[in-house]
Amino acid sequence: MHDYALLFEKIETSLKKNLFVSEQEYERRLERFYHMDFRTMSDKDIFWVLVQVVFHAGVRSATIERRKTEMKEWLYDFKLLAEASDVEEKQIVDHIGFRNKVHQCILNAKSFSALVLSSGSFQQYFRRFGIDDLNPPERSLDSIRKDLCSRFVGLGPINVNHFLSDLGLYVLKPDRVICRIFFMSVVI
Repeated sequence: MHDYALLFEKIETSLKKNLFVSEQEYERRLERFYHMDFRTMSDKDIFWVLVQVVFHAGVRSATIERRKTEMKEWLYDFKLLAEASDVEEKQIVDHIGFRNKVHQCILNAKSFSALVLSSGSFQQYFRRFGIDDLNPPERSLDSIRKDLCSRFVGLGPINVNHFLSDLGLYVLKPDRVICRIFFMSVVI
């Protein structure tokens, strides 16, 4: 077993020393990440997290960030999106682009609506997997990862962790940089 807490503490200490911002500015920028918690989010907010994860897959973050306000205007309400006609889908694409991503989000809105209808809420769906807090057992995480990937288009073995971490769960999204750091420190 590796001491991930110690590893990340050392990484964070190094970042703080080598960034060109004050420690207060560093903390200010991270503040919003300290309060992410699926237990306090509405189903619409959770779906919005899913939309952003799908859009970030394979697209530069700066591109998504520039269009985020308009994307939210069109893609936030999963119930409306699930009912979108082909004409409405084209209208959305005309406004924000990304035809394939928009189509994936419409399919996901349908799946998300069905999940909420059958479970009562996304939080209730999580509870079926034994996920009641932000640090659930690994077996619960493994089960929910598999289920999420089978339910939602655009979620795979890597970015499902992005989704879970954006909901506040203590999981690591192993992007290329983190994988390299772990490899170099012989963690992987």
